[in-house]
Amino acid sequence: MAFLGYLGVFLSSVFLLLWSVQYAGIYDVKGAVQPLLARLPFVGYTVAEERLTPAELQKRELERIQEAIAEKEQVLANKELELSEREKSLMHESEMLEQRRRQIREIENKLAEQARLEESRDRRLNRLVEIYTAMPPDAAAKQLEGQEDGLVVDLLQRMRADIVAIILAQMPRERATALTLKMGRPETVTQ
Repeated sequence: MAFLGYLGVFLSSVFLLLWSVQYAGIYDVKGAVQPLLARLPFVGYTVAEERLTPAELQKRELERIQEAIAEKEQVLANKELELSEREKSLMHESEMLEQRRRQIREIENKLAEQARLEESRDRRLNRLVEIYTAMPPDAAAKQLEGQEDGLVVDLLQRMRADIVAIILAQMPRERATALTLKMGRPETVTQ
């Protein structure tokens, strides 16, 4: 029994010494000893429960809040990055749409110009048809004989069939045959 008495005195002395060192602020005994005591059976249950001062509680709460704020800031930064990428994508698509609109306007302008030129050509050809139709057939045949085939075919296709027959009859046989063949081809028939 004396041994237990000495052991009790010894442990009390060690405890008092450690408490004095902790209280004086020389060394953080609690921080060093607490993890060791927490591993001991029965003793560990009471030591494991941390007893925090109000300042420590406030510090932990601030740390938790700061972590939550940091997480939310990261989420916001990610969303800002995503929005920035979407904005760039939309700007690119907008530029592509504007470019396509310009191309469509250019095509429309070209088509309008082509239609205007076609209309002007049709008016000139119709005017020439009126002139050649009003001429005597032999004079018209003589005039058309010297013209290029494409123009003559266009003019003949716009004339009445009875007048075309008379004019072709007044032309040399080879020329009349060549013009007749060209008039029958699908690519030379005007709509």
